[in-house]
Amino acid sequence: MKRSHARTPPAPLGARVIPIQGRPHRIEVRVAPVRRSRLVRLNGTVWLLLAQKERRPTAELLAAWLRNEARRIIEARVAQLAALHGFRYRSVFIRAQRTRWGSCSSLGNLSFNYRLVLVPPEVLDYVILHELTHLEVPNHSPRFWATLARLCPDYLARLRWLRRQERTLMEWLPF
Repeated sequence: MKRSHARTPPAPLGARVIPIQGRPHRIEVRVAPVRRSRLVRLNGTVWLLLAQKERRPTAELLAAWLRNEARRIIEARVAQLAALHGFRYRSVFIRAQRTRWGSCSSLGNLSFNYRLVLVPPEVLDYVILHELTHLEVPNHSPRFWATLARLCPDYLARLRWLRRQERTLMEWLPF
């Protein structure tokens, strides 16, 4: 599933709000007396606790944490939706694609953009179901869209949301 966008420079981090699974989460960056920098989620706030000797940029640390969150969320949801609809896949990969939200290989491997961690659950389900449908129909033929419509009757609304928001989503996580 292709998407396009203009590249934008990373926004400076400090205290800011980003959506995680479509819900706003405040990101607070603090230097803390810890050995290793880490992110902790607490009551809707994500605390990026920076070790005093940290040399990596905060954007890199946040991206790593969000990739792990994306992996946890997406892998679990792929397993649930595949089991529910009788799909068999080989592996799930989380990537930072610049032009795709997801893809399905001829070997049954599914790849998803880690930025999907930002979208509401129903939009994530659409992208996952889109790629799972490719396991059965490897193209975008009328049969593909009919199969997807059976699995996700309001897929067009979810696709429209994703297309309207893709530039904003890239601006949240341009790295």
